[in-house]
Amino acid sequence: MRTYQAYILVCLVVLRTKILLVHSFLSTNKNILLEKYLNISLNAFTFDADMSIIEDYLKNAGGNWLKADTVHDGYKMKIQNVWLDGDTFDKPYICVAGIDSQGAAVQVRLGVQNVQRIADVLGKQQPEWMGQYLEVIGTQAYPGMSAKGILWRGVKAKPKPQQEKVEDF
Repeated sequence: MRTYQAYILVCLVVLRTKILLVHSFLSTNKNILLEKYLNISLNAFTFDADMSIIEDYLKNAGGNWLKADTVHDGYKMKIQNVWLDGDTFDKPYICVAGIDSQGAAVQVRLGVQNVQRIADVLGKQQPEWMGQYLEVIGTQAYPGMSAKGILWRGVKAKPKPQQEKVEDF
């Protein structure tokens, strides 16, 4: 039994040494690894000089997901992509990516009530939503929580006027 325990102890020491070596390599070469293998330019990350790194991180780390405190009634976004996300959040949501009226790329997750309201206008098939709009109609406080959700409705894009065909005589 002692031989078995000694073997496990040796394995743990070897494993710890390998972990330390990998950690040391990564900490000295992380910039090269990020740029070369992950195709990330570290120059692309900029921080607001008036904010601490922590404040900036908290503001921007969530990505371009819209929040109730960043939109207003009448805010619109043009739909470019729709997908079901079952991995990122605590439960599956329909997610929509698009462009807002300022040209910013934005994303939003939609719960059942929003999806039903939007589907009543835009349809129940994903391709029918492409090129259409989502518009904020309000916000809603979640009972028992300090968070608010965004209430959306679908808005069909205005059809482009068709040009009259000129027939040759």
